[in-house]
Amino acid sequence: MTKFVFRLFITGKNPNHHHTADDLQAFCLRHLGADYELEIVDVLQNPEVAENHKILATPSLIRVRPLPSRRFIGDLGGCDRMLAQLRCEPTSYCEEECVVNHEARPL
Repeated sequence: MTKFVFRLFITGKNPNHHHTADDLQAFCLRHLGADYELEIVDVLQNPEVAENHKILATPSLIRVRPLPSRRFIGDLGGCDRMLAQLRCEPTSYCEEECVVNHEARPL
């Protein structure tokens, strides 16, 4: 099985971003088991890493592996379709339909 590698960019202690991280970790554990790595980068603490990856908005998720890499911008939480896209084969549907999700989460 292919090992998945993700890099999630968040901003500080924003509770919505921590929900995104929790949702992503739960999804990975449920569907990928131990075959994934997740690096969480706080852009306030590591602005140079965000700049190197050209991160303009948070939360942003980069699926580093498997190739080709994919970028997702916005809250992944509560969007099963977008979470499912993390496992999809590269298609135009993944790139165009599921790039941005602006679902609000209650605080």
